[in-house]
Amino acid sequence: MKKFLSVLCLIAASLSATAQTRAFDPKDGALLDGKTIVKMNLTGLATRNFGFYAERILAKPLSFQLGVNVMPTGALPFVGLLSSRFPEVADLTIGSKSITPELRLYLGKGYGSGFYIAPYMRYESHTVAGFNVSPNLSTGSEQDEYARLAKLRLSGNLSALGAGLLMGVQGKFGSKKNIVLDWSILGIHASMAKLTLEGKLPSEIADLTQKEMGKFREDLHDLAENLPELKDKLVDINGRGAKVSTGLPFGFFRMALSIGYRF
Repeated sequence: MKKFLSVLCLIAASLSATAQTRAFDPKDGALLDGKTIVKMNLTGLATRNFGFYAERILAKPLSFQLGVNVMPTGALPFVGLLSSRFPEVADLTIGSKSITPELRLYLGKGYGSGFYIAPYMRYESHTVAGFNVSPNLSTGSEQDEYARLAKLRLSGNLSALGAGLLMGVQGKFGSKKNIVLDWSILGIHASMAKLTLEGKLPSEIADLTQKEMGKFREDLHDLAENLPELKDKLVDINGRGAKVSTGLPFGFFRMALSIGYRF
């Protein structure tokens, strides 16, 4: 028994010595210096959101990453689920782009590997078109009510500058440790956004009277009941349409799975 334990101790000591002599070096198996990682977001593909990231290892526990996300203009993701409750978004199209500088602190193995926390900033811009509002411009009669029920299509943009904190884990795989898998487990983001939307009534609708503009304003306020930040700010109503221009808080949770390669 003692001889068996002695053999196990020798094996363990040998493995420990081997691990120490084979400590990871970024240059091992690298095409360049092994400190640059390029990645693509896999989870964003489901929502037409293409994300690309370049990470540069600055020191064993520290790296800097720059991310670019692009969503080509198209239908709002999952619009079928939303339009049953919010018919205004049935024809909505959206496109976006963002840039995210991020500082990563690795708490484990380092050199771009292990558990990390990452404070970051993000600037994003969204283009929006086809948000439908149907103001009731009726003057009273049944015949006129049909003729004066107009569809106003609002278009514009939303831009935001914010910051957040992300937690995740990144691992390197393959015989040369060049394949990278980055799991952003959870991030919390907050920002202040500026929203601007504008639309004109169809050309067949005559200029609105003061009474109709008042009714139009009421309809827009009713629409904003579920968005209290916008209520009473949809005030730029004129004889040909309406304009929305307001600031509002903007936030979300982040999570993603990305695959990459280390050079």
